[in-house]
Order: sequence, then structure tokens, then C-alpha cells
Amino acid sequence: MMVPDLVQTEKLGRIYATMEEVAAWFNVERRTVVRWLATNPAFAEALERGKAQGRITLRQAQIQCALRGNPAMLIWLGKQLLGQKEVVEHAHSGEMTMTTEGARDRLLSKLASLAAERATPDGDSRPN
Repeated sequence: MMVPDLVQTEKLGRIYATMEEVAAWFNVERRTVVRWLATNPAFAEALERGKAQGRITLRQAQIQCALRGNPAMLIWLGKQLLGQKEVVEHAHSGEMTMTTEGARDRLLSKLASLAAERATPDGDSRPN
């Protein structure tokens, strides 16, 4: 029975190789990799250790991207790591006059006018 190379296993974990990719790397069937995971704690630990290293590397890259001023990454990391959130406040003055019935009628009217715009002179609808 082949014993998987744990250094290579850790490297594969680092790049989040799929089971199929790990199997191809070691030139074995996917079910062999599944068996190794179930019966070889050192193999499972090496793969998980590699994945943890991959997560750390990715997090470092994201933080570097944010520190270089990428606004999307700054916002995303702020939400993920710092618990920040966007608060949207709605101010309302006066009484609401629109009713559900009125909204439904306006929607139906808009849909009818859109359908009329799309109809050709002979009554056939134009393709999308």
C-alpha cells in the first residue's frame, strides 16, 4: 500500500486542491484519497495544516490589498473582522398615502404599457 508524501500533501492543502486533484497528483483513485483521510491521521492532519496555511496566506493578501487602499477590500474586511456594518436610516415625514391596491394598479398599468410597446403592428410580440 502506497504511503502519501506528507510534505506534498501539505502543499496540496495550501492551494486547496480538490480530492480529484490530490488523487491525480499521487496517481491514485479518488476513493484512495478518501480512504487515506479516514485511516491515516497524519495524512488528514497534513492536508488540514496546508489548508490552514492557505487561509493565512489569503488573509494576508487581502489585508495587504486593503492597506494599499482598495475600498472594497477595506469595507469587506471591516465587516468581517471588525464587525462593522452599514446603517441605512430612512427618514419619513407625513403620512403614507400609497396603498397596496394603488401600487398593484400602477404595476399592472406599467406592465400593460410595456407589453403594448413591444407589440408589432401585426400583433406579434418582438423577440427579447
